[in-house]
Amino acid sequence: MPGPDAELLPPSPPPEDPTRRLARAAGRSPEVAALLSAGAGRERRPRRRALAIGAAALAIALVGAGALARRAPKAPPAPERIWAGTLLSPVGASGASGDGERTAPFSGFALQIETEPAGAVVEVDGVVRGESPVFAGLDCAPGARVVVRARSGAVASERATTCRKDTLVGLTLRLRR
Repeated sequence: MPGPDAELLPPSPPPEDPTRRLARAAGRSPEVAALLSAGAGRERRPRRRALAIGAAALAIALVGAGALARRAPKAPPAPERIWAGTLLSPVGASGASGDGERTAPFSGFALQIETEPAGAVVEVDGVVRGESPVFAGLDCAPGARVVVRARSGAVASERATTCRKDTLVGLTLRLRR
């Protein structure tokens, strides 16, 4: 209930029916009635057009999503073969030659050196390259001699090979007491 100081407003009239409004306007002026009736018909057309465009866009999206879902999944790439006990296994290796070297095509010349047991200090032409297994790229002329030494404490092993053009050479040095 409103308080004593509140102003009482007259109740608002119920919303007028559009048909009644047109009838009243037509009674006052035929031009106004024509404008109102032309505007009333146009209000629905844009809504219908927007609804039709929205429905078409939804249909296109659903068809596109269905086409994507039907694509055959790509096969995962073949797993690479893992070579146990090697730093880098020569791809397409020509196998072990008579001198125990493994070779493969490569860009430049490189050595892959392993020792038994692993962990020996490796030198290539007098330069320490680290603990085995070691991968060492070399700048050398084809035919040049390369000396590889491995040592672990008092035990050592030495091996010589020749530099070759575009070749990866794998060597295994066995340390003996």
